[in-house]
Amino acid sequence: MKLPKSSKLGAEKLTPEEQKRRFEELSRELECDESEDNFDAALRVIAKQKPKAEPPSDLT
Repeated sequence: MKLPKSSKLGAEKLTPEEQKRRFEELSRELECDESEDNFDAALRVIAKQKPKAEPPSDLT
């Protein structure tokens, strides 16, 4: 039996305003931090850039 697309789990149609309201509500429930400085610090921890490999100097 096929289900209509709208009855799939999580496929409830929300207006952009309702989606934003639910996102903000869940963020507060999970005690998410809104500080840009804390976000940048966390990003630096998880996304460290590997140093570039230096080319060998004996190619002369």
